[in-house]
Amino acid sequence: MASKPEKLPTEAVLEAARDLDRRSTGDVLALIHEQDGCAHAAVGECLPEMERAVDVLATAIGGGGRWFNVGAGTSGRLGVLDASEIPPTYGMSARAVQAVIAGGGNFGERPYTLRDWRNGSCSRNRRAHHCDYLRP
Repeated sequence: MASKPEKLPTEAVLEAARDLDRRSTGDVLALIHEQDGCAHAAVGECLPEMERAVDVLATAIGGGGRWFNVGAGTSGRLGVLDASEIPPTYGMSARAVQAVIAGGGNFGERPYTLRDWRNGSCSRNRRAHHCDYLRP
């Protein structure tokens, strides 16, 4: 990682929210709504990059590859959620979308860890190949 976690903007204290415990419910909801707008604006700024990523993913899956959601912490848990919801929602094979979470997890079937991938202990059908898309 290029930056130390405490230097990342996502890990910083939002100055506008320092006094949440002293605000009314309406004020807290207004702040959440305002911050959601900031997130939407940020997404709007990177739509071309998102388009390229979606095109790569669609090409990989269309060519018989698989989508591996890889993450740690919250992003890892959301990757597990994606991997479990995308197949029934979009009619895709469960084999097509899979999760890899750092440290594993207790989500029913244990997702493989990055260490499992490195030491080769994943089952043969879980090993990535050239058609797969890996989302870190």
